[in-house]
Amino acid sequence: MTIEINRFFNFNEKYNLYNEPQTDFLIYYQLTTCIPYQWKVKLKSEEIQYNAPENLFEKLIPQLKTCRYIYNTILEKKTNIQINQENKWEATLSSSFNWKTIFGQIMKITIDAKLRSFQYKYLMHIVPNNEKLFKYGMIESSLCNFCSTQPESNIHLFWECPYVQPFWTQIKFF
Repeated sequence: MTIEINRFFNFNEKYNLYNEPQTDFLIYYQLTTCIPYQWKVKLKSEEIQYNAPENLFEKLIPQLKTCRYIYNTILEKKTNIQINQENKWEATLSSSFNWKTIFGQIMKITIDAKLRSFQYKYLMHIVPNNEKLFKYGMIESSLCNFCSTQPESNIHLFWECPYVQPFWTQIKFF
């Protein structure tokens, strides 16, 4: 991308500037198609300021913990983006949550990899259930396997199903 014309070079312009082999057309095309559409729109709509990179080696040499320094530098530039699943949970439960704490709890609650995987899948709304399997045409009914009265969503399966309610009643008294 050039700053002056605010667009990506086409392959011929890039070839003339950098004397790249003509056989690299497919590689160039692959690279340009991998750039997310939102980035392309943002690059076209905003004025781009070029900031010369700081000399990283001069900063790294005096550091005793180089990896920690690089990690902290990356974290400083990181932006918080709320993911769709967080929005779905907040809309479903009509409440807002501290998602950093919730996702951090996955690693603290258990060391079992299968339980961690399940907890993450549950938070991300990707636990397979009859509602999703029916939507994808893999089963004939979306009804709950236990009560057969309502569609088997994750909320129903883990919280609302009459077969799960005795479990939550027992847990409540511990």
